[in-house]
Amino acid sequence: MGLRQFKNYRKNMIEYHLGVRPQSYYDAKKRDLELQDKLSAVEKERLSLKAARDSVRKRKQRTQVDLDPAAFRAEMEAAVDQYNVVYAEQQNVLARLKELRNERNSIDTELDVLRRGIAELEADYRYAESPDVPDQIDCPTCGTEFTNSFVERFGILDDIDHCHALVDQWLKRRNDVSGRLAEVEKEYANVSSRLSEVDALLQRKKENVTLSELIASEGMKEMVSSLDSDINVYLEQEQAIQADIDENNEELKVDSKKKKAIVEYYQARMKEFLNALNVSVLSENDYKTLDKQITNNALGSDRPRALAAQYYAFLYTMKKFNSFVLCPMLIDSPFQQEQDPTNEEAIMRFLVSRRLDDQQLILGTVSIANFEKSDFLKDAWNPHFEDKLGLLQQDQYETVYAEIGELHDQTLASDK
Repeated sequence: MGLRQFKNYRKNMIEYHLGVRPQSYYDAKKRDLELQDKLSAVEKERLSLKAARDSVRKRKQRTQVDLDPAAFRAEMEAAVDQYNVVYAEQQNVLARLKELRNERNSIDTELDVLRRGIAELEADYRYAESPDVPDQIDCPTCGTEFTNSFVERFGILDDIDHCHALVDQWLKRRNDVSGRLAEVEKEYANVSSRLSEVDALLQRKKENVTLSELIASEGMKEMVSSLDSDINVYLEQEQAIQADIDENNEELKVDSKKKKAIVEYYQARMKEFLNALNVSVLSENDYKTLDKQITNNALGSDRPRALAAQYYAFLYTMKKFNSFVLCPMLIDSPFQQEQDPTNEEAIMRFLVSRRLDDQQLILGTVSIANFEKSDFLKDAWNPHFEDKLGLLQQDQYETVYAEIGELHDQTLASDK
């Protein structure tokens, strides 16, 4: 799958590295997502309160009570006090109940994600294990070949085992939450039962008007007023958050002049480098945009040279319009697709002479002749590996780390 699960990943990555969208844009994008989530949560609370207020208003319109509340004051106060105490206890238990249900729902969501991931990994493994799948698989995006080896397949199996282990952990956590949820549900049932008993008291009729109706009539006024007040608070919060979103949107705007300059510079480098590498099968329309894939029209021996031109064009554009850590450039087997002698010379000249200033080039060739016959590499260090190499054995770790440990730490600490 690679990165294709992410929308527009290629365009976003290229614009980031080439400086079209600076780091401040991505910081602002992260803040925008956070503000939008916050605004959505506040709006949801406000709409819930509004629905509750509208419901209370409708009920109040259907409740007509003309008796003097003072006549029922003593009985009302006692009943209301008792009702409020039990009701507050019920709301407290209800809040805990909602919290546990939300936690269990969150766990179920995580389990669904893991199970879908396992299914996808298993599908990938079945595909890789199929005898019809070749040992070398071309990437549909960049044309790079990948080896369908036992190591890659065992890696997929390791990922599947890891996902199964995570599923077991989440299932244990879910059992624990379910146990606590059952206890709170039982507690909520008990409190609700007590509240029902108090409510039965409020149903006693007196002078053809129930006490509960009298309480409801007077209580609804306070409830509507309280809900209106709470709704206004959420409205103020929404306005403040929206103001922050509007202010943050200024950071999300792309500098059109800078983008145009970047695209034009990239196109100029592409034209220059394609000429240097004798690639004539591409038109300017093939690299009109930064994210356009040139491999669709560059085939055969032209493709490796066209890709080399594009990679170098990206590097030059990054250097001019962005800041980044200059890492060594590693190129393996530059003479792919049976290049003729003229193009071999052009490739070697281009790779060496057009690398960035102070950039280390590590070039791997199939045979030593490719290295020795190039005048451009006469001053380069030429290691020749004939012995079969392998990974370090466990008893060699300390010896090797003693040699490279300090250099490794210095590399990680360097800001250049």
